[in-house]
Amino acid sequence: MIGVLPGWAHPILQNPMWIEFTAEALEVRVDMSVRELIVVQGLPQDTDGMVDYDLALDLAPKHLPYLLEHLSFKADGKDLKGEVVKVDPPKVIGKGLEGPDRAHFNVHVRYTLESAPETVTVMHRMCEEFPSAPGVPWDFSYAYRFGPKGAVPQLGALYRGKPVSFSTGLGAEARAAGGTVVRLEQAPEKSRGQWALLAVLW
Repeated sequence: MIGVLPGWAHPILQNPMWIEFTAEALEVRVDMSVRELIVVQGLPQDTDGMVDYDLALDLAPKHLPYLLEHLSFKADGKDLKGEVVKVDPPKVIGKGLEGPDRAHFNVHVRYTLESAPETVTVMHRMCEEFPSAPGVPWDFSYAYRFGPKGAVPQLGALYRGKPVSFSTGLGAEARAAGGTVVRLEQAPEKSRGQWALLAVLW
């Protein structure tokens, strides 16, 4: 989900993100809305909100380097390099001003790990160069799910410029203790409205 919510001080964009991990890799799925293509790539939008579907499909691959550059992952403090392995386009882009907000490309990114990390850190800087209006930045965040495959994930929100770190339970000390619990080490505060957004997403 991504959208501009009326009545807020700043236009709000929020996407879901799924982060699953093994000892070999992070498997990340992140929704990239058509709105981002309008904001960052200059996809034309008519006064009624409509955009050209084929042009959106053409611009989406050009947006992927921007996505990878502005979404960073670290394993035990070391930068990881992401590789896009699959992109699922939206079936349609709806009519009206909110149509681009509700249409998403689902991007699958793989971050290969050299060894099993004790800590994974994620941060994003999406749309920081593109204000919604002069002096008014986009309030861009991700509603994430983080955890090992098959386990109950941690839920939270990732705000621009505010890294979040997780304990994976995969480090040497955790393995020696037999632990596999994923614990959130840094949890950003959420307003009631932001928790409501997460409830809608999930």
